[in-house]
Amino acid sequence: MQTLTRAFVVAALVLTTATLHADVLVVRADGSGDFDSLAAAVGAAVNGDILLVQSDFPTEVVTLQGKQLTLVGDAATRPKIAGLFVFQVPAGGSVQIRGLEFGPSSAVTQPGPLSITSCAGTVFVEDCVATGTTGTPTLFDQAGETACYVATSPNVIVSRCVFTGGDGFDRQHAAQFAPGVGGHGLRAEASHVFVYGSMLTGGVGGTDLSGGGAGGAGGPGAGGFTSQLWIEGGVTQGGRGGDDCPTPADGCAGGEGVVLLFDELLELRDAQVSGGTGGELSPPGGSGASQGAFGQAYAVHPKAVVFHPGAASLTAEPGPVREGEAATTSFFGAPGASVGYVLSLGFDAQPLGGSKGLLLVDTPLLGPYFVGTMPASGELPFHFVVPHLGAGLEGLDIAKQGLVADSDGLRLASPSALVLVAASR
Repeated sequence: MQTLTRAFVVAALVLTTATLHADVLVVRADGSGDFDSLAAAVGAAVNGDILLVQSDFPTEVVTLQGKQLTLVGDAATRPKIAGLFVFQVPAGGSVQIRGLEFGPSSAVTQPGPLSITSCAGTVFVEDCVATGTTGTPTLFDQAGETACYVATSPNVIVSRCVFTGGDGFDRQHAAQFAPGVGGHGLRAEASHVFVYGSMLTGGVGGTDLSGGGAGGAGGPGAGGFTSQLWIEGGVTQGGRGGDDCPTPADGCAGGEGVVLLFDELLELRDAQVSGGTGGELSPPGGSGASQGAFGQAYAVHPKAVVFHPGAASLTAEPGPVREGEAATTSFFGAPGASVGYVLSLGFDAQPLGGSKGLLLVDTPLLGPYFVGTMPASGELPFHFVVPHLGAGLEGLDIAKQGLVADSDGLRLASPSALVLVAASR
C-alpha cells in the first residue's frame, strides 16, 4: 500500500470532481438556515445534496423516498428527530444518514423511529441513536417499538450506532391486556444488514403490577426473518424480562441476543452477544416463584451461526468537517495489524462472501493508502487538515473503506463516510 497524507488524497478527489456539483442545505428550526423544516428540506433536495441538520425536529416524521441524499447532524449534540422513513432508494443509488437521533416519539406510526424499506440501493447509517417507544394498553400495541426496522433492503450498513427497543407496556390492573414484550433493537425482514461497532439492545419486558401473572419477555437485541446479519464488534444484548409484583409469581424470561427465523444466516466477528436477564420478583422469594430465565445468546433457525476469525476492525470519522479545519480519523483493531484504506465518491455495497466482509466503495478508487501499524492501545489516530474544495463546490461526501492486514490475512474493516463542507456553509 502507498503512503500518502489525507490532505493530498482529498485534494486529488476534489481535482477529479471539478464538474461535480452538490448543494449543501442548512436546516435550522429557527429559520436562520435554508429551511426551517427537515421534511421540507428533504422534499426540495435533489440527488447528491447534503443536508446539514443543525437543530432538533422532535415532532417531524420525515419520509425520504427515491432520492439519493446525505443527512448529517451538524451540532454539538445529535439533533433529535421524531422519525425517518427511508423508502425506495434505487439500485445503484445511496443514502447516508449520520450523527442524528431518532425517537422515542408518539408521532411515529411506522414500524420504528428509523425505518428502511424497499431499498434496492445502499443505505448507510453511521453514528446514530434510535430508541423505540414504550408499548401502550391497546390491542396489538402492548409490545415496545422496534428502534430500527429494515425490510426488503439488501444493502444496509450500520456503523457505530446505538439502537434500543422500546419497553413493553406495564399492566396496571387485571382489566388491562397482559404486559407487553420489549421491542427489538434492530429488526430485519427479507434484508441483508451489516453492523459494525454498534450497541443493539432489546427493550425491557413490561411489568405486571396487577398481581395477575408474569411480566412480559425482554426484546431481542437483533432479530427478524428471511434475512442475513453480519455483526462485527460492539455489543448485542437482549432486554431484561419483565417483573411480577405485588403477588409473587415467575418473572418473565429475558430477550434473546439475536433471534432469526426462516432460512437465516448470522455471521459474527469479535462481537459480544448475550441474552437478557430474567425478570425479578417483588417481594422476592414467594412460594413457588422464581426469577425469569436468561435469554439465549443466539436463536437462529435453521441455519447455524458462523464465527469469523480475527479482531473487529473499525473506523471512526469526524464530520462534517469544513475547509481549513483540522480533524482526526481513528482506526481501532488488533495491535500489530497494518491499517490502510481506499477512497471513492460512490457508496455501493458489495458483500464479498466468506470472512472478507463488505466492500462499500464504488469505482473509480483512490488508493490503497497505508496509515500505519496499530499500536498496543488498539487505537490509531490519523490527523489531517481539510483543503479548499474548489470554486462552486459546497460539499463532498467521500466513501472510505478500511483495510487490515494481520495474522489472518488481508481483509476489510468497517466502511465510513467523510463529509466535507465549504467554509461558507
